[in-house]
Amino acid sequence: MITFSPSRFVPLFQAGVTEMRAPSSTHRWLLPNGRRLELQPGKPLLHRLCTVCNRNFVQDSATGEWFAAIPRMFDFELLHPVNEKWLCDPCPGKRFEPNT
Repeated sequence: MITFSPSRFVPLFQAGVTEMRAPSSTHRWLLPNGRRLELQPGKPLLHRLCTVCNRNFVQDSATGEWFAAIPRMFDFELLHPVNEKWLCDPCPGKRFEPNT
């Protein structure tokens, strides 16, 4: 089971990059300010879902870092292989369907 915990974070900083990445402003969010959650005590998260491409992003409120994710019943699965790409790319304009 994969849970959203700091030990699973992939660093978003690369050499020469000084700004933390966030999802593109081209996404159309279900809720403009996102959904605030606390899946683990003392570790608040912000969840955002794009209604166009169906991509989900989670922000660790403590660090401000964003992560590509898939919501599950009680947690999020972080999508490490596509994290950097999703954070850099604009909304693709078509729906993302995860393999289940």
